[in-house]
Amino acid sequence: SIPAMVLSLTPTALQSQVSTLTLESGTAISYIAAAGANPRSETKAHYEYHEPTYHSRRRGSGYTMDDDSDDWEGVNAICQLIDTIMHVEREYDFFENKNVLELGFCTGLPSVLALAKGANEVAVHCQTKPSLEYFVRPTLHRAFPSLSANIKLSSGDLIDARVSNKFDIILAPELLNCPRDQYDEIHAILDRGLTDDGVCFISSRTSYLLNNSAGSLQDFLTLLAKHRKFVPLIRWTSRSSDLHPRQIIQITRNLNY
Repeated sequence: SIPAMVLSLTPTALQSQVSTLTLESGTAISYIAAAGANPRSETKAHYEYHEPTYHSRRRGSGYTMDDDSDDWEGVNAICQLIDTIMHVEREYDFFENKNVLELGFCTGLPSVLALAKGANEVAVHCQTKPSLEYFVRPTLHRAFPSLSANIKLSSGDLIDARVSNKFDIILAPELLNCPRDQYDEIHAILDRGLTDDGVCFISSRTSYLLNNSAGSLQDFLTLLAKHRKFVPLIRWTSRSSDLHPRQIIQITRNLNY
């Protein structure tokens, strides 16, 4: 189980709570989030999603007290995929001595998992400062109070993301749930930030409901094909009966480019 400490909530975060997500291997991630934000307390490699009945809308990287739960499903899926890679595919050293960037819908869960499994350093970029200060920072620092030098946190628009360094692993839940005109910037961030032998995982619905300005997974795959700098691979797909299935794509550099 990933280490935990007693949390003292600030008045501005009284509606937050300590929760736990248990992955199929039994690994438990303890984290701080708005009460009831995550619809799941445990995941399995082939668990079913339920199609949301509300309007999907872009909220920036992070969550607030009144967010719906769909973006959380993208976080859960990425954490479970990593769990499968390590414990089923037996890549036990997947995070060992790696530098990791968490980008997109940031909750801190993928970063907690990375540090617990041997990552050298994690960087998290939230697009909202309240999410960073009330949820992500406390989640990481309560789990790893002695590793503050190994945790780099920032907030702001995507263009402000810290990508001056190279990262071995980029974990990006719901990164594509944004206007399609931001996809070029996302591509540029990945190009600047990913090492030559690095890997990026992005969870995304194939399209986002009732959001005319949002791009789609196919839009992004088309962009990747246009630039030819990356090779995408679909690593996981939710049940085929979903109207808008969620997928996780793995992105590595095109070494033949």
